[in-house]
Amino acid sequence: MANSKGTDRIESIEVDAERLEALLPRLMRVLLPSVEEDPLGGLPLGQIRLMRAVAPGPKLAADAGAELGLSPSALSQMVQRLEEAGLIRREEFPEDKRHRSLCLTEAGAARMADRRRLRAHRARSLLDRLSADERSTLLCLLERLVTEDVVVEPISAAAEVAKGSPF
Repeated sequence: MANSKGTDRIESIEVDAERLEALLPRLMRVLLPSVEEDPLGGLPLGQIRLMRAVAPGPKLAADAGAELGLSPSALSQMVQRLEEAGLIRREEFPEDKRHRSLCLTEAGAARMADRRRLRAHRARSLLDRLSADERSTLLCLLERLVTEDVVVEPISAAAEVAKGSPF
């Protein structure tokens, strides 16, 4: 009997995972502005992610690359394109002249701020349909899903679980 409940739970989680996977792109289409209205429209997602990584303040280029899972050459190309667009600049790292830090230019910071305001406006429109309790529950659950200590198991392990193997 326990095996049946365990199997039912795995199947239920699989169905819920598929629902979540299907909902996320739809949610992002609603939250994200169109390319035409996005202040960073036309930039590849990787470049936007890099800008977001350095938006809080200067960050070592190597740290930004590691955070985003970029090879040094991919990071260098991305930074070069963003520098040419006037959105990011490289600076000497004060503690070690051999390293470079990345930071947004005034134009880059302004465009990121405009993008955040636009996305927040769109999020407010969605959240307005929910009660205060529903908003609180939704946000708490989303925060719980994306905490830094969450480890997503590799696909091979997930496939084994789907087959019913205990690994």
